[in-house]
Amino acid sequence: MGIVPFNDEYKLSAKRVFNRAALQNVQDQLPVYLRQHGFDVERGIQESQHKSLTVPEYKAMREDLNLDVVGNHFERLAEIMEYLHITDEEARQYHLIRG
Repeated sequence: MGIVPFNDEYKLSAKRVFNRAALQNVQDQLPVYLRQHGFDVERGIQESQHKSLTVPEYKAMREDLNLDVVGNHFERLAEIMEYLHITDEEARQYHLIRG
């Protein structure tokens, strides 16, 4: 859903478009609509005490995941290079790694 609410001064202002009840209504109805159209989604837990991540927490978690993925790719590439008896120089020649 793409809505960009703004006020008369062209400043972002969700409060002028949505109140708490309207947001809860969207959160109730949107998953139902999406399921009817083939998406596998479910409504979040209402009145949950679960705390959302802050932006810095999210970025740190994402960075950790990216490092894990990159590390796994490098480990796998090293295993393949060892199996094929390819040196770093040959890998650069074949553009398998940057150098």
